[in-house]
Amino acid sequence: MMRNEYGIELLDGVAGIPIAARIVIGMTVFEVDQAISRWSPFLNETRVINGRRAEHEHWDWRKKVRAIRRTSGFVVAGVAVEDEVEALVLWDEMHERARLPLPAARGLVYVNFISTAP
Repeated sequence: MMRNEYGIELLDGVAGIPIAARIVIGMTVFEVDQAISRWSPFLNETRVINGRRAEHEHWDWRKKVRAIRRTSGFVVAGVAVEDEVEALVLWDEMHERARLPLPAARGLVYVNFISTAP
């Protein structure tokens, strides 16, 4: 899959102001590794503070990305603010398509996995 980046705007939920971001479609194994490495200390800290795991903490994104990197149809995307990846998304655009009639279904996919930064 070719890598594509698109500028997007997110809403800062605390300040209520828009912030510039980008969606990166076709993230590399290295980029996913970096994101997960940055998230790990915060996931562990959150677990210690509130005693609960994040719902997606047990997903091994490194394993997922390595397993699908040579498989056609799977896409890994990330949402980044500046140089920090804030979310990871994995979907299968070849086999799992929206079941809505065209043209409403054009561009819709089923998301298999999604994780957000702590």
